[in-house]
Amino acid sequence: MAVIVITANRADIIDDYLFALGESYDDAGVDCIIFDGSDNNDTKKVVEKWNKRFLKDNREFLFYKKYNATKDIYSIDQKVIDACKEYADKYEYLWLQRDRLGILFNNCLENLYNILAKNPDIIAIYNSIDEKIENCNSFYKDCREFFKDYYAVITTLGQYIFKSSFIKSVIEEIPLDEKTYSLYFPTAVFHYIANREFLAANCSGSIFKYHRKAITSRSHWYKFFFKQWFEFMYKTLVNLPEIYRDLVPVILKKWNERYKLCHPVALLYLHKDYGISKDEIDRYARQIPFISTTPLSIFYKISEIDFKKESFKNLLKIIEDYGKEVEQNPDITNLGKLEKEPIGAK
Repeated sequence: MAVIVITANRADIIDDYLFALGESYDDAGVDCIIFDGSDNNDTKKVVEKWNKRFLKDNREFLFYKKYNATKDIYSIDQKVIDACKEYADKYEYLWLQRDRLGILFNNCLENLYNILAKNPDIIAIYNSIDEKIENCNSFYKDCREFFKDYYAVITTLGQYIFKSSFIKSVIEEIPLDEKTYSLYFPTAVFHYIANREFLAANCSGSIFKYHRKAITSRSHWYKFFFKQWFEFMYKTLVNLPEIYRDLVPVILKKWNERYKLCHPVALLYLHKDYGISKDEIDRYARQIPFISTTPLSIFYKISEIDFKKESFKNLLKIIEDYGKEVEQNPDITNLGKLEKEPIGAK
């Protein structure tokens, strides 16, 4: 198995990553591939530095791959697809990974190898410390059950391991287009398994260590928050195969509860850092209630805030209003309930 760390212009993060966790790859018998889309050679130099140190006493397990492609500011889908194509013939399993997640092999390796012995096509990774998990360390042959339990979990890079032969077939059959764009993994996988036999599993526990420099709710993609979730995610969900359609509200509820990206506190940060405009909310006024458990009225209230004039007390009131609205009318949003529409429907 290989872990492919997808990165770009974050040499300092990779340096810390390899310092903290590099040798654990050798202990685990897993290769680490730094798949780098940087516009400079800083990350390459970092990998070369650590390779010299690791090779003194260990097998060669750290590799570097320079990736050159047209920059896509909204999605890394193509980069991840190309990483799979590059290494699918070299390893039986591929674990695609973000550079801000460090794998704690001591916490998951025994469980992971027990799962791999069953030869699954997909392994969903559920990182938790004290959270109660339903159906943890289970196997799935029913696409609806797997979708219900794990679509909301594996929408982020790092939360899945693929059998190489399986993911090659997915990529060959399911194109990167408006039905899958920005969430190709896992969306393409669920398109593929909708009418096929497959075996999926999940590995749960305290599996990741988050990098201290890279943890932020206001990351690069947050600049494109509305486009990412209310345009791209909306299109992927309304164009899922019919077999999943009635489960979309279930997975959206889990997504909102797990990531809280539309919670008023997160929206306040978003407005403070990048601004939320009334025009932007108007543009996505139909999609927001489909995706978010936060009422549209709260989006508008937050967009009106002037942080130079607004008191902290008034900000707290917005959060309180959110709680009251949802409590009084739990169906105030239209979570996942829109009828299926043509691609790109507004």
